[in-house]
Amino acid sequence: MGLFQFLGIACTVMGEGVFRLIGMQRTPRWYSDIVMQYAVPIMIALFLIIPQILNGYVVSGAFEVMLDGTELIFSKIATRKMPGADDLIAPLTKAGLTFVSPA
Repeated sequence: MGLFQFLGIACTVMGEGVFRLIGMQRTPRWYSDIVMQYAVPIMIALFLIIPQILNGYVVSGAFEVMLDGTELIFSKIATRKMPGADDLIAPLTKAGLTFVSPA
């Protein structure tokens, strides 16, 4: 989505020059019909709306600990807290891992 945002801004700001830059002789019809006609709303969407959508996907607060990619050991979403040592050691020991204390 970030790449889409960058390309959209480049196409809107650079105008027809972006197509000459990549070696195209003629500007595509969709560009002159849509992008040039609605440049301001497109820029508003690219600067304000898309970053808000991206922000919703980036920040989830999830912290999951899984064993072998299948067995869930700890979930911050389920417990609503970060794990302590006991929260991780007990399930891992139950799964067959051994704890070796430093000498």
